[in-house]
Amino acid sequence: MSTDNEKQPITAEEEVQNTETAASAEKEPKPKKESKKDKKNAEIEKLALQLSELDDKYKRVLAEYDNYRKRTAKERESVFGDGKASAISAFLPLIDNLGRGAAQENADEGVKMMLKQANEILEKMRVKTVGEKGETFDPNFHNAVLHVDDESLGENEIAEVLMCGYTMDDRLIRPAVVKVAN
Repeated sequence: MSTDNEKQPITAEEEVQNTETAASAEKEPKPKKESKKDKKNAEIEKLALQLSELDDKYKRVLAEYDNYRKRTAKERESVFGDGKASAISAFLPLIDNLGRGAAQENADEGVKMMLKQANEILEKMRVKTVGEKGETFDPNFHNAVLHVDDESLGENEIAEVLMCGYTMDDRLIRPAVVKVAN
C-alpha cells in the first residue's frame, strides 16, 4: 500500500517514451533567425521570378496581338478583293454585249466609246483579259468547250475565243471560253 507521497515506479514503456521525446528534442534544429540579408535575397529572387513570368506573359500577348493584326488585315484584304471581284463579275455580261455590239459592221460610234470607257475602267481596277487566239490552253484560266482538228495550229493551242476571261490581281474572275486545237 502506497501513499500519495511515495513515487510510483516508471514502467518500461514510459521510459522508452521519455527517451524518444528527449532524443527528438535534440534532433530538432533550433529555429535560426534569418538575417536581414537572407530575407532581402529571398525577396529579390521572388521578385525576379515574378518579373520573368510577367515579361514572358507580356511577350506572348504582344505576339498574339501582332498575329491577330496580321490575320485581320489579310482577311480584310481578302473580303475587299472578293467583293470587288463579285462586283466586276456582275458587269462582265454588259461588257461582253458592248463588245459584240462594237464588233458589228454598222456599229454605232457611241457603243464603241462605251466599250472603250468600260475597258479603261477595268484597266484602272487592275483587271486583265485572258484567253487570246494562239495562246496555249491552260485549264486554270480557260474553259474548253469545243475541240477542233487543225494542222496549222499546235497541240492545245487556242483556235478561237468564244468569250473573254478576266483576272484581277492574279485572281481569276471568269475563265475564258475557248475552242482548242487537238
